[in-house]
Amino acid sequence: MKPEPDLILERPASLYLGNQFHAQNYELLKSRDIQVILQVSGEDTQPPHPEHFEYHRFVFGDAETVDITEHAKKAVEVIEKCHLEGKGVFVHCAAGVSRSASLVIAYVMKIQKVTFQEALKLVSAKRPCVGPNDGFKRTLSTMQL
Repeated sequence: MKPEPDLILERPASLYLGNQFHAQNYELLKSRDIQVILQVSGEDTQPPHPEHFEYHRFVFGDAETVDITEHAKKAVEVIEKCHLEGKGVFVHCAAGVSRSASLVIAYVMKIQKVTFQEALKLVSAKRPCVGPNDGFKRTLSTMQL
């Protein structure tokens, strides 16, 4: 496991992708100038540092049958707003591989106006362990953002 989250985009503001371990590390998050955290989990869990960061919680499982369309659209909206305000964003789930990666991929698709495959390639180049499940891949490949 990498000791720090991966920087996916530097502009318009930083966008990091990582896991639950990173989310617990207050000093690490502060050192990356992260102000907003998108917490993705299978159950409604409390944020570890609510007094220090703005949290947006997404609750859904990592299963092929889960429709992530609305979650992805909401995540893109939140990240876009944060970036317009110059706020650094960290997106995580348990492992930073499927759920959170899917939301970051959706954002990259929108901001860079690329296809799912192109966005997956860009995000995977920064975080090689990225691997959305097949259901998430199908949804993202047909999404209009």
